Amino acid sequence: MNMDAMQHTAEASAPGNMILMGEYAVLEGAPAVLMTLRHRLKVKVSKSDIFEIYSDAFGVWRGGGAVQPHVALCRNVLENCGYHNALRIDITSDIPPTYGFGSSAALVAALVKALYALQGKTADFTAMFSAGHAAILATHGRGSGADLAAALADMPFVVFDPQEKTVQPFDMAFCVQAIYTGYKTPTPQVLEKVYATVAANDRAAIMADMAACVRAFITTPNVDSIRQYQSCMSRLEVICPATQSALALLEENGTAAKISGSGLGDCVVGFSAAPVEISPPPPLEFLAQKALCA
Repeated sequence: MNMDAMQHTAEASAPGNMILMGEYAVLEGAPAVLMTLRHRLKVKVSKSDIFEIYSDAFGVWRGGGAVQPHVALCRNVLENCGYHNALRIDITSDIPPTYGFGSSAALVAALVKALYALQGKTADFTAMFSAGHAAILATHGRGSGADLAAALADMPFVVFDPQEKTVQPFDMAFCVQAIYTGYKTPTPQVLEKVYATVAANDRAAIMADMAACVRAFITTPNVDSIRQYQSCMSRLEVICPATQSALALLEENGTAAKISGSGLGDCVVGFSAAPVEISPPPPLEFLAQKALCA
């Protein structure tokens, strides 16, 4: 993060991330383990006469026209950071937007950091998380804030506690690799499906099993917890032919595997003692550890 002497501009960046353990259960108060990536999103904010956004990923928006999701998100971040003046926001990103790598969370994290710098505020994690999470809820209506917390903390591996709203570094015992399934279903849509189609009692039992798995993994990273967690994802019916194929491919090549994210698309992650060379090569994009890990 940096700021010029006159405080007319400020810049900040934040990493993309993947959730490794804790999908869905984190919404019910269980902890989650996340990994940040080499891919980053950068934001530059400048005082301006009008509200305008220039983005290499989303295009240009200048004070009028249809309000796209990222525009609404930026507006809500400004509101929750207490910034009510006109602003130019320049966004550049090398986070692939379709992979489920937390590009929206990285945008919120970088924008909050930049606004704090622009206003000369102390970059306090708790306050920044609170402002950013409120903006996400105002925009999307639901979300644990786990990916935002990881982006703000900017550490290779973290444990997020949704009850205390804190992050701690995590010592990952495995090499993490992933297969991108080729498409992404927006998480809010999948959440609506889960909460609408899985009976409340069944969902509560699955979430309890998920919470036990992730806590066991945090205490002692192990293969059984990974596979049990994926079994819980299957019980929630958040699995599709593409994720099923990727899971089978990783397991066949000797890695414990589970879905990362909502389950209907996105990535499947494999956990192994050392990088595994997939044979035969996967039909979809294989993301090696060197391309993912910070």
